[in-house]
Amino acid sequence: MISSMTGFALGSVKTENYDISVELKSVNHRYLELNIRASRGYPHLEAKMRTLLKQKISRGKVDAYITVKNNLNGVVNVDTVVAQNYVNALNILAQQTKLKNDLTISALMRIKEIFDTAPPEEDTEETSSLLEQTAEAAIAELIFMRTAEGEKLKLDILEKLNSLRLLTGQIELLYKGSLERYREKLAKKIQETLSDTAIDENRILTEAAIYAEKSAIDEELVRLHSHIAQFFKLLDTRGTGGTVGKTLDFLCQEINREVNTISSKSSDTQIVKLVIDAKSGLEKIREQVQNIE
Repeated sequence: MISSMTGFALGSVKTENYDISVELKSVNHRYLELNIRASRGYPHLEAKMRTLLKQKISRGKVDAYITVKNNLNGVVNVDTVVAQNYVNALNILAQQTKLKNDLTISALMRIKEIFDTAPPEEDTEETSSLLEQTAEAAIAELIFMRTAEGEKLKLDILEKLNSLRLLTGQIELLYKGSLERYREKLAKKIQETLSDTAIDENRILTEAAIYAEKSAIDEELVRLHSHIAQFFKLLDTRGTGGTVGKTLDFLCQEINREVNTISSKSSDTQIVKLVIDAKSGLEKIREQVQNIE
Protein backbone atom coordinates (compact mmCIF):
# COMPACT_ATOMS: atom_id res chain seq x y z
CA MET A 1 0.00 0.00 0.00
CA ILE A 2 1.34 3.41 -1.00
CA SER A 3 1.77 5.75 1.97
CA SER A 4 2.68 9.42 2.12
CA MET A 5 5.20 10.72 4.65
CA THR A 6 3.02 13.72 5.51
CA GLY A 7 0.55 13.54 8.38
CA PHE A 8 -0.72 14.91 11.70
CA ALA A 9 -2.38 13.23 14.68
CA LEU A 10 -3.42 13.83 18.26
CA GLY A 11 -4.07 11.40 21.09
CA SER A 12 -4.90 11.86 24.76
CA VAL A 13 -5.89 9.93 27.87
CA LYS A 14 -7.11 11.10 31.27
CA THR A 15 -7.09 9.23 34.57
CA GLU A 16 -7.42 10.19 38.21
CA ASN A 17 -3.66 10.55 38.50
CA TYR A 18 -2.49 11.76 35.06
CA ASP A 19 -3.50 13.60 31.90
CA ILE A 20 -1.28 12.57 28.97
CA SER A 21 -1.49 13.86 25.39
CA VAL A 22 0.57 13.04 22.31
CA GLU A 23 0.91 15.23 19.22
CA LEU A 24 2.53 13.84 16.06
CA LYS A 25 3.65 15.70 12.94
CA SER A 26 5.43 14.05 10.02
CA VAL A 27 6.91 15.32 6.75
CA ASN A 28 9.00 13.76 4.00
CA HIS A 29 12.61 12.81 4.69
CA ARG A 30 15.12 10.51 3.06
CA TYR A 31 15.34 8.33 6.16
CA LEU A 32 13.51 7.99 9.49
CA GLU A 33 14.24 10.94 11.78
CA LEU A 34 12.51 11.13 15.16
CA ASN A 35 12.40 14.28 17.29
CA ILE A 36 10.68 13.55 20.60
CA ARG A 37 10.02 15.92 23.49
CA ALA A 38 8.27 15.10 26.75
CA SER A 39 7.28 17.22 29.72
CA ARG A 40 10.12 17.83 32.15
CA GLY A 41 10.73 14.92 34.45
CA TYR A 42 9.54 12.20 32.07
CA PRO A 43 12.58 11.11 30.03
CA HIS A 44 11.45 7.46 30.15
CA LEU A 45 8.43 8.41 28.04
CA GLU A 46 10.69 9.74 25.26
CA ALA A 47 12.46 6.39 25.01
CA LYS A 48 9.11 4.56 25.03
CA MET A 49 7.74 6.80 22.29
CA ARG A 50 10.80 6.26 20.12
CA THR A 51 10.36 2.49 20.33
CA LEU A 52 6.66 2.66 19.42
CA LEU A 53 7.28 4.91 16.41
CA LYS A 54 10.07 2.72 15.05
CA GLN A 55 7.74 -0.25 15.11
CA LYS A 56 5.19 1.46 12.84
CA ILE A 57 6.97 4.15 10.78
CA SER A 58 9.74 3.44 8.26
CA ARG A 59 10.51 6.83 6.67
CA GLY A 60 9.87 10.50 7.30
CA LYS A 61 10.74 13.20 9.78
CA VAL A 62 8.43 12.77 12.77
CA ASP A 63 8.07 15.31 15.59
CA ALA A 64 6.41 13.93 18.73
CA TYR A 65 5.32 16.10 21.67
CA ILE A 66 4.31 14.38 24.92
CA THR A 67 2.53 16.49 27.52
CA VAL A 68 2.02 15.10 31.03
CA LYS A 69 -0.10 16.70 33.77
CA ASN A 70 0.31 15.16 37.21
CA ASN A 71 -2.91 15.21 39.23
CA LEU A 72 -1.35 13.68 42.34
CA ASN A 73 -1.09 15.78 45.51
CA GLY A 74 2.28 16.52 47.03
CA VAL A 75 3.15 15.77 50.66
CA VAL A 76 3.65 18.55 53.23
CA ASN A 77 6.03 17.63 56.08
CA VAL A 78 6.04 19.61 59.37
CA ASP A 79 9.09 19.73 61.65
CA THR A 80 7.31 20.01 65.01
CA VAL A 81 10.56 20.21 66.96
CA VAL A 82 11.69 23.29 65.05
CA ALA A 83 8.21 24.78 65.35
CA GLN A 84 8.18 24.29 69.13
CA ASN A 85 11.63 25.88 69.37
CA TYR A 86 10.34 28.95 67.51
CA VAL A 87 7.29 29.14 69.81
CA ASN A 88 9.45 28.86 72.94
CA ALA A 89 11.87 31.50 71.68
CA LEU A 90 9.05 33.92 70.84
CA ASN A 91 7.42 33.39 74.27
CA ILE A 92 10.70 34.22 76.01
CA LEU A 93 11.08 37.31 73.79
CA ALA A 94 7.56 38.47 74.67
CA GLN A 95 8.24 38.10 78.41
CA GLN A 96 11.53 39.95 78.26
CA THR A 97 10.30 42.82 76.10
CA LYS A 98 6.85 43.05 77.75
CA LEU A 99 5.35 42.94 74.24
CA LYS A 100 2.14 41.17 73.34
CA ASN A 101 2.72 37.71 71.94
CA ASP A 102 0.42 37.61 68.87
CA LEU A 103 1.96 34.43 67.43
CA THR A 104 -0.40 32.52 65.06
CA ILE A 105 -0.19 29.44 62.86
CA SER A 106 -0.26 31.72 59.84
CA ALA A 107 2.89 33.42 61.10
CA LEU A 108 4.60 30.07 61.61
CA MET A 109 3.74 29.02 58.04
CA ARG A 110 6.06 31.73 56.75
CA ILE A 111 9.03 30.08 58.43
CA LYS A 112 10.64 27.83 55.78
CA GLU A 113 12.50 25.67 58.28
CA ILE A 114 9.20 24.34 59.69
CA PHE A 115 7.46 23.21 56.51
CA ASP A 116 8.83 21.06 53.68
CA THR A 117 6.81 20.25 50.56
CA ALA A 118 7.69 17.00 48.78
CA PRO A 119 6.57 16.49 45.17
CA PRO A 120 4.17 13.63 44.49
CA GLU A 121 5.80 10.29 43.85
CA GLU A 122 5.78 9.42 40.14
CA ASP A 123 4.52 6.05 38.96
CA THR A 124 6.70 5.30 35.92
CA GLU A 125 4.85 2.08 35.15
CA GLU A 126 1.49 3.85 35.05
CA THR A 127 2.76 6.72 32.90
CA SER A 128 4.45 4.27 30.52
CA SER A 129 1.26 2.26 30.19
CA LEU A 130 -0.85 5.37 29.62
CA LEU A 131 1.62 6.69 27.04
CA GLU A 132 1.52 3.42 25.13
CA GLN A 133 -2.27 3.58 25.09
CA THR A 134 -2.50 7.13 23.75
CA ALA A 135 0.56 6.84 21.49
CA GLU A 136 -0.81 3.78 19.71
CA ALA A 137 -4.06 5.63 19.02
CA ALA A 138 -2.16 8.68 17.71
CA ILE A 139 0.16 6.57 15.55
CA ALA A 140 -2.83 4.71 14.08
CA GLU A 141 -4.42 8.05 13.20
CA LEU A 142 -1.15 9.27 11.69
CA ILE A 143 -0.81 6.13 9.56
CA PHE A 144 -4.43 6.45 8.41
CA MET A 145 -3.81 10.03 7.30
CA ARG A 146 -0.53 9.11 5.58
CA THR A 147 -2.24 6.22 3.79
CA ALA A 148 -5.12 8.40 2.61
CA GLU A 149 -2.65 10.98 1.32
CA GLY A 150 -0.65 8.18 -0.29
CA GLU A 151 -3.68 7.04 -2.30
CA LYS A 152 -4.12 10.55 -3.67
CA LEU A 153 -0.44 10.65 -4.63
CA LYS A 154 -0.78 7.24 -6.27
CA LEU A 155 -3.71 8.32 -8.46
CA ASP A 156 -1.88 11.45 -9.56
CA ILE A 157 1.33 9.54 -10.33
CA LEU A 158 -0.60 6.85 -12.26
CA GLU A 159 -2.16 9.52 -14.46
CA LYS A 160 1.22 11.08 -15.20
CA LEU A 161 2.85 7.67 -15.67
CA ASN A 162 0.23 6.71 -18.25
CA SER A 163 1.04 9.89 -20.14
CA LEU A 164 4.75 9.01 -19.99
CA ARG A 165 4.01 5.52 -21.33
CA LEU A 166 2.03 6.97 -24.23
CA LEU A 167 4.86 9.38 -25.04
CA THR A 168 7.31 6.47 -25.03
CA GLY A 169 5.11 4.60 -27.47
CA GLN A 170 4.93 7.64 -29.75
CA ILE A 171 8.71 8.04 -29.62
CA GLU A 172 9.08 4.38 -30.57
CA LEU A 173 6.77 4.73 -33.57
CA LEU A 174 8.57 7.85 -34.78
CA TYR A 175 11.94 6.16 -34.32
CA LYS A 176 10.91 3.21 -36.50
CA GLY A 177 10.19 5.59 -39.39
CA SER A 178 13.04 8.01 -38.72
CA LEU A 179 15.62 6.12 -40.79
CA GLU A 180 13.37 6.10 -43.86
CA ARG A 181 12.60 9.81 -43.41
CA TYR A 182 16.31 10.57 -43.10
CA ARG A 183 17.09 8.56 -46.25
CA GLU A 184 14.41 10.41 -48.22
CA LYS A 185 15.56 13.77 -46.88
CA LEU A 186 19.19 12.98 -47.73
CA ALA A 187 18.30 11.84 -51.26
CA LYS A 188 16.28 15.00 -51.86
CA LYS A 189 19.08 17.21 -50.58
CA ILE A 190 21.69 15.48 -52.78
CA GLN A 191 19.40 15.70 -55.77
CA GLU A 192 18.87 19.43 -55.25
CA THR A 193 22.60 19.97 -54.84
CA LEU A 194 23.78 17.88 -57.76
CA SER A 195 20.89 18.86 -60.03
CA ASP A 196 21.13 16.73 -63.19
CA THR A 197 23.92 14.49 -61.90
CA ALA A 198 22.91 10.92 -61.21
CA ILE A 199 22.46 10.06 -57.53
CA ASP A 200 24.84 7.53 -56.03
CA GLU A 201 22.53 5.15 -54.21
CA ASN A 202 25.46 3.54 -52.38
CA ARG A 203 26.39 6.90 -50.87
CA ILE A 204 22.88 7.34 -49.58
CA LEU A 205 22.90 3.88 -48.06
CA THR A 206 26.26 4.53 -46.43
CA GLU A 207 25.10 7.83 -44.92
CA ALA A 208 21.87 6.22 -43.76
CA ALA A 209 23.79 3.40 -42.09
CA ILE A 210 26.00 5.90 -40.24
CA TYR A 211 22.92 7.85 -39.16
CA ALA A 212 21.19 4.66 -38.00
CA GLU A 213 24.18 3.66 -35.87
CA LYS A 214 24.53 7.08 -34.26
CA SER A 215 20.83 7.53 -33.57
CA ALA A 216 19.97 3.97 -32.48
CA ILE A 217 17.79 4.06 -29.36
CA ASP A 218 16.44 0.50 -29.39
CA GLU A 219 18.14 -0.43 -26.10
CA GLU A 220 17.05 2.79 -24.40
CA LEU A 221 13.43 2.20 -25.43
CA VAL A 222 13.51 -1.38 -24.11
CA ARG A 223 14.87 -0.20 -20.75
CA LEU A 224 12.40 2.68 -20.66
CA HIS A 225 9.46 0.32 -21.16
CA SER A 226 10.89 -1.98 -18.48
CA HIS A 227 11.33 0.83 -15.92
CA ILE A 228 7.80 2.12 -16.52
CA ALA A 229 6.38 -1.40 -16.10
CA GLN A 230 8.25 -1.78 -12.80
CA PHE A 231 6.90 1.59 -11.72
CA PHE A 232 3.31 0.45 -12.33
CA LYS A 233 3.96 -2.79 -10.43
CA LEU A 234 5.36 -0.97 -7.40
CA LEU A 235 2.43 1.43 -7.31
CA ASP A 236 0.17 -1.61 -7.13
CA THR A 237 1.98 -2.88 -4.02
CA ARG A 238 -0.35 -4.52 -1.50
CA GLY A 239 0.10 -4.95 2.23
CA THR A 240 1.92 -2.81 4.79
CA GLY A 241 5.43 -4.23 4.89
CA GLY A 242 8.44 -2.29 3.68
CA THR A 243 8.65 0.93 1.72
CA VAL A 244 8.64 1.73 -1.99
CA GLY A 245 9.52 5.43 -2.01
CA LYS A 246 13.26 4.91 -2.37
CA THR A 247 12.78 2.36 -5.18
CA LEU A 248 10.42 4.68 -7.05
CA ASP A 249 12.91 7.52 -6.69
CA PHE A 250 15.64 5.27 -8.11
CA LEU A 251 13.41 4.34 -11.07
CA CYS A 252 12.80 8.04 -11.73
CA GLN A 253 16.56 8.51 -11.99
CA GLU A 254 16.89 5.56 -14.38
CA ILE A 255 13.99 6.73 -16.55
CA ASN A 256 15.53 10.19 -16.66
CA ARG A 257 18.85 8.66 -17.73
CA GLU A 258 17.23 6.81 -20.66
CA VAL A 259 15.21 9.85 -21.75
CA ASN A 260 18.35 12.01 -21.71
CA THR A 261 20.22 9.43 -23.80
CA ILE A 262 17.39 9.33 -26.35
CA SER A 263 17.46 13.13 -26.49
CA SER A 264 21.22 13.23 -27.10
CA LYS A 265 21.10 10.56 -29.82
CA SER A 266 18.10 11.74 -31.77
CA SER A 267 18.16 14.58 -34.31
CA ASP A 268 14.53 14.06 -35.28
CA THR A 269 12.66 17.21 -34.27
CA GLN A 270 9.43 15.33 -33.61
CA ILE A 271 11.19 12.89 -31.27
CA VAL A 272 13.02 15.73 -29.51
CA LYS A 273 9.69 17.47 -28.86
CA LEU A 274 8.23 14.31 -27.35
CA VAL A 275 11.35 13.83 -25.23
CA ILE A 276 10.91 17.35 -23.80
CA ASP A 277 7.31 16.51 -22.89
CA ALA A 278 8.47 13.24 -21.32
CA LYS A 279 11.09 14.99 -19.18
CA SER A 280 8.54 17.54 -18.02
CA GLY A 281 6.08 14.80 -17.03
CA LEU A 282 8.81 12.79 -15.32
CA GLU A 283 9.84 15.77 -13.19
CA LYS A 284 6.25 16.09 -11.94
CA ILE A 285 6.22 12.38 -11.09
CA ARG A 286 9.51 12.71 -9.22
CA GLU A 287 8.16 15.62 -7.16
CA GLN A 288 5.29 13.43 -5.98
CA VAL A 289 7.52 10.40 -5.38
CA GLN A 290 9.64 12.46 -2.96
CA ASN A 291 6.77 12.29 -0.46
CA ILE A 292 6.13 8.54 -0.66
CA GLU A 293 7.29 6.39 2.25
